[in-house]
Amino acid sequence: MDGIAATRAIRALPGPAAALPILALTANADPRDEANYLAAGMDGVAQKPIQPEALLNAIRLILSREKAAQAA
Repeated sequence: MDGIAATRAIRALPGPAAALPILALTANADPRDEANYLAAGMDGVAQKPIQPEALLNAIRLILSREKAAQAA
């Protein structure tokens, strides 16, 4: 199972598990790949090789979106 299939399976789960934040960590990060990951239900994409600050920023962005969605 690849990341896209795993994401689709998680999003199909019942209850709050389906809303689990998912961040792609990938070397395949051209615009088409990123669009496919997001269309599959991932919340963001971080490119490999991992840059610690970029990874933290991607995590912060996803968590801030989640927090805003919960407040709405």
